[in-house]
Amino acid sequence: MEAVAEHINEMQKIYEEYGAVFDELSRMFRDLYPHKKAVELSVGELQMYGTVEWCNICDSLGKIKKGLDLENIIFVFKSAVVFLCREKVKKKKTKVTRLKTVCFEDKCIVVFINISLL
Repeated sequence: MEAVAEHINEMQKIYEEYGAVFDELSRMFRDLYPHKKAVELSVGELQMYGTVEWCNICDSLGKIKKGLDLENIIFVFKSAVVFLCREKVKKKKTKVTRLKTVCFEDKCIVVFINISLL
Protein backbone atom coordinates (compact mmCIF):
# COMPACT_ATOMS: atom_id res chain seq x y z
CA MET A 1 0.00 0.00 0.00
CA GLU A 2 2.88 2.35 0.81
CA ALA A 3 4.47 1.70 -2.59
CA VAL A 4 1.22 2.63 -4.33
CA ALA A 5 0.98 5.86 -2.33
CA GLU A 6 4.61 6.72 -3.20
CA HIS A 7 3.89 6.09 -6.90
CA ILE A 8 0.81 8.31 -6.82
CA ASN A 9 2.76 11.08 -5.10
CA GLU A 10 5.58 10.78 -7.63
CA MET A 11 3.17 10.99 -10.58
CA GLN A 12 1.48 14.02 -8.99
CA LYS A 13 4.87 15.71 -8.63
CA ILE A 14 5.69 15.01 -12.30
CA TYR A 15 2.32 16.40 -13.37
CA GLU A 16 2.78 19.57 -11.31
CA GLU A 17 6.31 20.15 -12.59
CA TYR A 18 5.96 19.13 -16.25
CA GLY A 19 2.21 18.93 -17.00
CA ALA A 20 2.11 22.34 -18.69
CA VAL A 21 5.06 21.39 -20.92
CA PHE A 22 3.42 18.10 -21.89
CA ASP A 23 0.14 19.89 -22.67
CA GLU A 24 1.95 22.43 -24.86
CA LEU A 25 3.81 19.70 -26.76
CA SER A 26 0.56 17.81 -27.38
CA ARG A 27 -1.07 21.01 -28.65
CA MET A 28 1.89 21.74 -30.93
CA PHE A 29 1.74 18.25 -32.41
CA ARG A 30 -2.01 18.61 -33.09
CA ASP A 31 -1.40 21.98 -34.75
CA LEU A 32 1.51 20.74 -36.90
CA TYR A 33 -0.06 17.40 -37.84
CA PRO A 34 -3.87 17.77 -37.75
CA HIS A 35 -4.41 14.58 -39.78
CA LYS A 36 -2.30 12.34 -37.53
CA LYS A 37 -3.49 10.66 -34.38
CA ALA A 38 -3.03 12.97 -31.38
CA VAL A 39 -0.10 12.33 -29.06
CA GLU A 40 -1.22 11.67 -25.49
CA LEU A 41 1.32 13.04 -22.99
CA SER A 42 -0.57 12.45 -19.76
CA VAL A 43 0.91 10.98 -16.60
CA GLY A 44 -1.42 8.01 -17.05
CA GLU A 45 0.33 7.20 -20.35
CA LEU A 46 3.84 7.54 -18.85
CA GLN A 47 5.73 4.23 -19.04
CA MET A 48 9.06 5.28 -17.52
CA TYR A 49 11.29 8.28 -16.98
CA GLY A 50 14.73 9.11 -15.68
CA THR A 51 17.80 11.26 -16.02
CA VAL A 52 20.19 10.65 -18.90
CA GLU A 53 23.56 11.90 -20.12
CA TRP A 54 23.33 13.98 -23.33
CA CYS A 55 26.54 13.00 -25.13
CA ASN A 56 26.35 15.37 -28.13
CA ILE A 57 24.84 18.36 -26.34
CA CYS A 58 27.08 20.89 -28.09
CA ASP A 59 25.77 19.78 -31.51
CA SER A 60 22.29 21.01 -30.55
CA LEU A 61 22.88 23.78 -28.01
CA GLY A 62 26.27 25.09 -29.12
CA LYS A 63 28.97 26.07 -26.69
CA ILE A 64 27.92 25.53 -23.06
CA LYS A 65 28.99 28.07 -20.44
CA LYS A 66 31.57 26.78 -17.99
CA GLY A 67 29.96 25.82 -14.70
CA LEU A 68 26.50 25.47 -16.22
CA ASP A 69 24.74 22.56 -14.52
CA LEU A 70 22.23 20.91 -16.85
CA GLU A 71 19.75 18.18 -15.99
CA ASN A 72 18.57 15.92 -18.81
CA ILE A 73 15.36 13.98 -18.28
CA ILE A 74 13.65 11.57 -20.66
CA PHE A 75 9.96 10.65 -20.44
CA VAL A 76 8.73 7.58 -22.30
CA PHE A 77 4.99 7.61 -22.98
CA LYS A 78 2.96 4.97 -24.83
CA SER A 79 2.94 7.12 -27.98
CA ALA A 80 5.88 9.48 -27.55
CA VAL A 81 9.31 10.13 -26.10
CA VAL A 82 10.10 13.55 -24.63
CA PHE A 83 13.59 14.74 -23.77
CA LEU A 84 13.93 17.77 -21.48
CA CYS A 85 17.15 19.63 -20.82
CA ARG A 86 17.03 22.25 -18.11
CA GLU A 87 19.48 24.34 -16.22
CA LYS A 88 19.68 23.58 -12.52
CA VAL A 89 19.47 26.79 -10.51
CA LYS A 90 18.47 27.32 -6.88
CA LYS A 91 15.30 29.34 -7.49
CA LYS A 92 12.11 27.51 -8.51
CA LYS A 93 10.50 29.67 -11.22
CA THR A 94 10.71 28.07 -14.67
CA LYS A 95 10.72 29.60 -18.08
CA VAL A 96 10.83 27.68 -21.36
CA THR A 97 13.62 29.28 -23.35
CA ARG A 98 14.07 26.92 -26.26
CA LEU A 99 11.86 24.42 -28.01
CA LYS A 100 13.22 22.33 -30.86
CA THR A 101 11.34 19.53 -32.52
CA VAL A 102 13.84 16.96 -33.68
CA CYS A 103 11.59 14.45 -35.43
CA PHE A 104 8.03 13.23 -35.66
CA GLU A 105 7.34 9.60 -36.40
CA ASP A 106 4.01 7.86 -36.81
CA LYS A 107 3.84 6.88 -33.14
CA CYS A 108 6.87 8.62 -31.68
CA ILE A 109 7.66 12.26 -31.08
CA VAL A 110 11.09 13.30 -29.89
CA VAL A 111 11.34 16.84 -28.58
CA PHE A 112 14.23 18.73 -27.05
CA ILE A 113 13.34 21.49 -24.60
CA ASN A 114 15.69 23.72 -22.71
CA ILE A 115 14.04 25.04 -19.54
CA SER A 116 15.87 27.69 -17.54
CA LEU A 117 15.11 28.10 -13.89
CA LEU A 118 15.16 31.77 -12.91
